Amino acid sequence: MKSNINLNLVTLALLFFAFVACKDSSIGEEKEEKPIGEELKLEPLDFKGLKIPLSPAAKEAVEDWELYQAMESEIERMNDFRLEDLIANSSTIYNAADTLQKTLPQKLRNRPVRARLKVLRSKTAQLKQLSERRQPDFKEMKKVADEIPLDFYNLNIQLNELFLDLPPIND
Repeated sequence: MKSNINLNLVTLALLFFAFVACKDSSIGEEKEEKPIGEELKLEPLDFKGLKIPLSPAAKEAVEDWELYQAMESEIERMNDFRLEDLIANSSTIYNAADTLQKTLPQKLRNRPVRARLKVLRSKTAQLKQLSERRQPDFKEMKKVADEIPLDFYNLNIQLNELFLDLPPIND
């Protein structure tokens, strides 16, 4: 009788452990279905603290450069994007940066401004390429997405520097 009770207790314990083990593995399977970084797609992007405005002279110089206005508009729109929105609009953002580089007005052409335009175009091309992958790397896309407004505002810094009034240097 004592051995029957022990046998029943051992059987119940084994069934309990088997049940718990099966339940834990099913929870793990549910978590594995969602790829790593998938939750990043739904997080809002936040670039509001980065904005560097143009000086009045630089603003006047880009007034007729419609494609600068288009790129600025794209950067402003990115403030309200989630990563999935950015993925959907990556071609538009790339096209804006590419056209911006190709239409640089003569009065704004200098090496630093052209360099900033190349960097901006390269980052938008990288984002476009990352968004077209079958297995997107959302962490890498988020990293590149964070750099695009920064690169645009670095362009603003270079445009502002074109119009700085510096006193002459006396020897």
